[in-house]
This record gives sequence, structure tokens and C-alpha cells, in this order.
Amino acid sequence: MQLLQFVISLLLCSAATAIPVAGSLNDDYGVTRRDESSGLVSRESSGYQGPGVYTLAYHATNLRADLYLGGSAPGTPINQWGSSGPYYNAHQYWQIADVGQGQVIIINNGTGTLFSAASSVPNGQAANCTGQAYPPWEPESRWIVETQGNYVIFKSVAYPNNVMDVLNPEQPYGQNTPVQAAPRSGTKDQQWVLQLHV
Repeated sequence: MQLLQFVISLLLCSAATAIPVAGSLNDDYGVTRRDESSGLVSRESSGYQGPGVYTLAYHATNLRADLYLGGSAPGTPINQWGSSGPYYNAHQYWQIADVGQGQVIIINNGTGTLFSAASSVPNGQAANCTGQAYPPWEPESRWIVETQGNYVIFKSVAYPNNVMDVLNPEQPYGQNTPVQAAPRSGTKDQQWVLQLHV
């Protein structure tokens, strides 16, 4: 775990980091917004803007990728959950860091664990996503960002035919639904809205 934290700290030195911003910002129509409990400023623009801290909202439901109860234990599930509103929940904020070769790792802001697909899943099947303490070079923790207009597709490096998705998209949406790396379908159910926080 100490090696993982050291490697991640090196990666974050070159990535944009979240810093508190003082002063009053215009909150009309969500142009810019400061979270009073964290000091993070959000820019209401969808899409990937490069390395930085983001919330990841599932396009079909507008619910966020959430590390369950902010758990730091390896294997903690990542589910979709509603926004924490005016309260800052670090487990809904994710640091996207460029690791080269067109790939990124996604680090939970509260725990430092990596947004990872399960290992050893047969080809063509979905892999549940969890927070893991994998070394950042493991393919299960690496993603390729593909932009589609204002939306983002996260392609799994470990499973090249799979993308970040939510379990059973045809079912009624609800909070606490697992996030997976599932076979690509090409629908909006596999698109994500990113909100950059600086």
C-alpha cells in the first residue's frame, strides 16, 4: 500500500490538483459553483478537460459514481448514487491522472484507491468495478477516455471490448446500482457526464 501511495503521489505531481479557491463566485445557472465544505470550485462544463478532479455522472440517470460509504478496503463496490448536494463527500470525487500511452487511472479523492475492473473475468462478460489498491500499471485499473461530444466513454484496458457501464440499464434506475466494465453497446447507457472541479 505504501508503494501504491508513493507511485500515485508521483503521478499527481504532473496532474491538475484540486485547490481551495477563496472569494465569491457566480452561482446563477450553475456557471461556476464553490462547494463551501470543501472549497472546490466546479465548472459546469461536461466532457474531459484533461487531468483533474471530477465527478462522474451516469448519462442515463445523472447519478454519480460513488465509492460505497467511502470505504478504503480493497474491493469496496463502486455504485451509482445521488449527489451529496451542498455537502462534500470525497468518495464521489475522482482524480483522473494521465499515465501515458493514452491511458488514465481514476483515483478516489477520499481514499486514494483506484477505480478498477474486477480481474479474471471471462471475455465478453461484465466485470464489477471496485476501489482497489492495485499498482497503477495493472490493466484492471487503467482506462482510455473516449469523448463523444459532451459525454465520455471509459474503455477498459484490461477488457478492450468493455466500457464503464451500470448494471441492468433496462431496469428501473436506482441508487446503489453497481458500476461495471460491460461489453460495449453504443448506447447512452454507457456515456458519462464529467464535471471538473478545480
